[in-house]
Amino acid sequence: MLKSSHGVYPMQKLIEKLPDVAEIVLDQCISYSPLPPSHEDFSVTFNFIHLDPDENTERLKYFGPATMAIHRREKLLNHKVTQVLLRWKWMILGKFVNIVNTIAFAVFVVLFSLLVAKEREKVEFSFNYSETTTIMEEKGKSTFVKIVPYVLTVFLVIQLMKEVTQLTWLRLSYFKDYTNWLDLAMFVTVWIFISPYMFETDLYSMKTQWTAGVVGLLLCYINFTMSLRIFGGFGLYVTMYVEVLFTLLKVMSTFVIGLTGFSLAFYILLQEQVSLDKNCLPICSIVDCMLQKLSVVKK
Repeated sequence: MLKSSHGVYPMQKLIEKLPDVAEIVLDQCISYSPLPPSHEDFSVTFNFIHLDPDENTERLKYFGPATMAIHRREKLLNHKVTQVLLRWKWMILGKFVNIVNTIAFAVFVVLFSLLVAKEREKVEFSFNYSETTTIMEEKGKSTFVKIVPYVLTVFLVIQLMKEVTQLTWLRLSYFKDYTNWLDLAMFVTVWIFISPYMFETDLYSMKTQWTAGVVGLLLCYINFTMSLRIFGGFGLYVTMYVEVLFTLLKVMSTFVIGLTGFSLAFYILLQEQVSLDKNCLPICSIVDCMLQKLSVVKK
């Protein structure tokens, strides 16, 4: 019986009072076919009746994952049955939301890219450690430059509200996902870049503004790529790319340890025989020397 005579769901009470027992119930909702996992007809069946009762039989208001979220049952939320149910619900009910959100994000990235590219034509960067100089035009700002910063701000406010909602629900767990850090960094850098156009005053130096703009533009494209993971076709390749990138970073970190030790030994033994750049770290100079970019002093 899914619902008692008093209108209370036993599974709902288990989630609230006895989460360990609720986990045992969820374990019983998974059934595997007798075939070996490598067989093409192997299947896994999930029974969602305890988390999402049939709404055709009664007018129900209970949804298991929502109760888990209210009572902070993270272990139950991470259970395989719960995750499959949420994924299935999201594919059916959230597909339209995903498409609209992706299109809005794409428009945001395009508008910000056009704004940065258009304003870059008016700015001349100086690479002699002096302040960035701007070539002022006689004409005033175009309509595009006047309107786009406000459109971008509306998008940032909406996205920030979504992030605050996630932070309210997840609390400290929110900061365990690196994609949330990327989102926050994108919001901050984009806001730093567009603020002077909105307030029509120099809030900070041109160097600060354009550094934030370049970093924000890069983060926009990274986050847009990461947002494609929700789609089956793109999601597979994005996930593969991320996993390969993390693996590469692990391999490179191991390689850097060995390279550092070899460079120090090389520096200690051959310091007098190699022309080193005093402005660089010894390790950098030795690595540069190993790449045959420095000349050996003839004696």
